[in-house]
Amino acid sequence: MVCVAGRHAAEFDAAVREADKYFHEIADLLKDECEERALVEWATREKLRFDVRGTTSGKRMFLLRSFNADEVASNRQRLTRDAPKGMTCPAKS
Repeated sequence: MVCVAGRHAAEFDAAVREADKYFHEIADLLKDECEERALVEWATREKLRFDVRGTTSGKRMFLLRSFNADEVASNRQRLTRDAPKGMTCPAKS
């Protein structure tokens, strides 16, 4: 997380948008906080660059960051094959 003075917020947002052009990402909507926790623990253990963000729909999204197209392909495969997807919290009774 980066903090900037309010008067520089627009400049900072523009810089973030520019940087985002160079960092490819793979995104997946999360089912609940249990799946989020499992993916964060997995990505941390695997030393992957990742982020979790809210969406306009109110759901949370897991993002894997990549520097190039080869890394995008590798990360997409890892997320599909190795990640603990589908981990959900037990239903409350």
